[in-house]
Amino acid sequence: IVELPKLNEITIEGVKKGKKKEIISDNSLTPGTKITNNLLNTTRNNIKKKFQKDGFFNTEAVIHTTPHLDSTGVEVSQDMRIAVDRGKRVKVKNINFEGNEHFSNAKLRRSMKKTKKKNFLRVFKRSKYTEEGFKEDKESILKKYKASGYRDARIISDTLTVIDNKNIALNLKVE
Repeated sequence: IVELPKLNEITIEGVKKGKKKEIISDNSLTPGTKITNNLLNTTRNNIKKKFQKDGFFNTEAVIHTTPHLDSTGVEVSQDMRIAVDRGKRVKVKNINFEGNEHFSNAKLRRSMKKTKKKNFLRVFKRSKYTEEGFKEDKESILKKYKASGYRDARIISDTLTVIDNKNIALNLKVE
């Protein structure tokens, strides 16, 4: 039986000070916590999910642990180093509508306030994708239909398609 190592010191690289505190508190990485494979995996997954919500789909989190020795050379605890690479923000290249017969696709895209298609003419609004913004935009599409008298309008499905590591496409099926 081998005792699990305890956490001594945490260093996080690649993120700002506020995010570091957030990561430490969200994953309860306090000195004295036992380091298990589950702790390492959940920490890595939580970091990826946190940055995916902000539009960084290519986030990588690498966790290294190094032994911390006392004066006699015996391993007392381990130091944890987390290297976070956010990657580039994912842009929306296309927004496609299926089953849309009542409005032009451009009108529906215009009703989407938070999610915009990538366009070199638009300088001030980025074409980033966030989950919360997309949910709000789906509701605004339905409001547009209902304002024009289509009370039975609904979005049957929405699909996010990854084109490459910088671009995605959004496909909405409207009824």
